[in-house]
Amino acid sequence: MKFSKRLVIAAAACLGLTATAAIAQTSMIILYDTVYYSDATHTVEVGRNYGVCYGGMGNPIWAGSSQYTDGQTTSYYANVRVGRCTANGPELE
Repeated sequence: MKFSKRLVIAAAACLGLTATAAIAQTSMIILYDTVYYSDATHTVEVGRNYGVCYGGMGNPIWAGSSQYTDGQTTSYYANVRVGRCTANGPELE
């Protein structure tokens, strides 16, 4: 009986470690900058709002944008992927 309990506990521990590793690996959120352009051709950049990572170190991870914009904002913009937010902080591309 004691051997079977140990086996069950060992199996549960292995499953827990595997599940934790899988969750940690998939806990990546795409990080975007919002780039503002002078017109609809999207050729001249006039402003940028930088993406920011929040959380990590045991807390939920999420991405947002900075409160302030460098340059000016216009109605012509695109979200540009610049990296990922991970439990260890941002990973820029």
